[in-house]
Amino acid sequence: MKQSITAGVPLETTIMIKNAISMAAVMLVLTTTSSWGQSERPAGSEAQAAQGPPGGSLGGPPGGGASGKRNMPQLTQQQQEAIQAFNEANAPLAQTVTEARNAMNAAIYTDQPDAADIKAKAGKLAAAELALAQARAQAFAKLQASPNKLNLPAQQIILLLGGSGRRFGGQGGPPGGFGGGPGGAPPGPPPDGGVGGPPTDDGGGLPDMPPGGGGSGGPGGGPGGPPGGGSRAAVKLSGAFTVDGTTQTVLDKTLTSEATDVSGVYVLNGGNLVLSNVTVKTTGNTSSQENSSFSGQNAGVLVTKNSRVAIYGGGINTAGGGANGLFACGAGAFASMNGGSITATGEGGHGVMATGGGSLAITNVDMVTERIHGGVVATDRGGGTIWVSGGKITSHGKDSPGIYSTGDIRAENATFIATGSEGAVIEGRNSITLKNCEMSGALKCGVMVYQSFSGDAEGQLGAFSMDGGSLSAAQGPLFFVSNTRGIIHMKDVKLSAASGVLVNAAASRWGRSGSNGGHVELTGDHQKLAGDITVDKISSAMATLKDHSTLTGAVHNAALALDATSEWKVTADSVLTSLTDKDCVSGDTITNIRGNGHTVRYKADLASNQWLGGKTWNLAEGGTLSPE
Repeated sequence: MKQSITAGVPLETTIMIKNAISMAAVMLVLTTTSSWGQSERPAGSEAQAAQGPPGGSLGGPPGGGASGKRNMPQLTQQQQEAIQAFNEANAPLAQTVTEARNAMNAAIYTDQPDAADIKAKAGKLAAAELALAQARAQAFAKLQASPNKLNLPAQQIILLLGGSGRRFGGQGGPPGGFGGGPGGAPPGPPPDGGVGGPPTDDGGGLPDMPPGGGGSGGPGGGPGGPPGGGSRAAVKLSGAFTVDGTTQTVLDKTLTSEATDVSGVYVLNGGNLVLSNVTVKTTGNTSSQENSSFSGQNAGVLVTKNSRVAIYGGGINTAGGGANGLFACGAGAFASMNGGSITATGEGGHGVMATGGGSLAITNVDMVTERIHGGVVATDRGGGTIWVSGGKITSHGKDSPGIYSTGDIRAENATFIATGSEGAVIEGRNSITLKNCEMSGALKCGVMVYQSFSGDAEGQLGAFSMDGGSLSAAQGPLFFVSNTRGIIHMKDVKLSAASGVLVNAAASRWGRSGSNGGHVELTGDHQKLAGDITVDKISSAMATLKDHSTLTGAVHNAALALDATSEWKVTADSVLTSLTDKDCVSGDTITNIRGNGHTVRYKADLASNQWLGGKTWNLAEGGTLSPE
């Protein structure tokens, strides 16, 4: 029999939840000789715990000098490799913590919470946190006893080695939406509440259907939780126009800010704000790119934990360094914008951004960023969820992709143009899902999936899915995967790569040398794929073709699976690791591989190739399939 806890969680469950959240921090304190205390989240209305290690703004992945990631000038190459090994070794336990926290949040945020279920899941979270903390403590002791001992202040060590386990957890779903009802309160995030209509005379509006039509739990898991530890000093957040715990509506006005570190609009402490036909203009710079990227300092419009903003029309224009357009930071932070425009012209200025589990719903908004490290639609430390429907999204700066995901980002019927970067980037165990979108990348590649181990995103599984629309790369491969596993699903998408390379799975400068390859699972579903698949010695790739899909290109050291309706048109001599294609054999000929006179080799010693019998097969339209 379920015990109702609608009016409040039982004391013992509350204590257990708190213990689960703090267990890793306690273990770190007990196993070090330095003072590794966690600073408390300030109670003041304008302060928020700062997050994550020092470094530049997010933008695109590091490249060509200024990386925007953690800088470690005091460490030797061997120490940096030891730090990467430390974090990689603990990644599976960190993922267990993430899954346990997500399960607990799912049990808490439901219409009929079950006290026993919450208690059980809190217990599992506590056990996962403890296991992670103990593993880190043991690994740290070994590290400090080795020649690579870290002679750094305790706080820097915490940042480099991942801090407390709290940073790994997901935030669960946001609370239910307001629905745009009377009183002017903004709607909740999809799918709980619609984007909502503009304010009417009675202060309300009618909600629309949520963009994307789905929740935030995309392939590869939801976004990670907020970074933990509170190891850095608190960030002082402020706004020229502030809504602190109240509900307000602003119509037909211009709101401005020129001061350093000051947002144009700041909503906090459960505040609710509706802006209709309002222009927000800011020119102030940030004193810390990291504070701007992680906490939203000096953003045009900033909404923080358990607060909401709904914007109808108008515009957000930021000109200062680090000044993001619309920013949602923290669990329960939600902002929607329907119509209008966003422009960010300063270095490190993103169009829209979510961190620490915040979420955004953007409908028919044109967005432009101009400078380096200015990915237009982005999440950063702690992840977040962003829905985009319609609009033209353009970035002009270096390392400024149209989308940069350390969370769950979904878009439909939108156009993404990156003139100085990739079209999209996924870091860590996160996702991008596109439907009927147009996306182009001008530099490096079309889509990059990687793990930097900088601390911005946990895990090593990035998922990119696209249904309809188009994807192009003016330089480099269409897809580049490094130091992670990339799951790519294409259906009815018009694809183009000027380089002639469809997929490149390879090691790069992230991760430990020798174990930092890329591992790709590409599925073409009623999809025309054109270009080569290339894989280096420590990487792997598997391409699956189904429902009348075609691959036109060469394959170098990758696996291939075809159903009876699909085919491979070979354009150069190729090497397969394995081939799955039993349904299209006629005598000694494989009928759905058009060899065009080329030789394809396969590895006869693999169990998956036993059906080939170690013999040479003929290919349609000339050419052979032969064992190596």
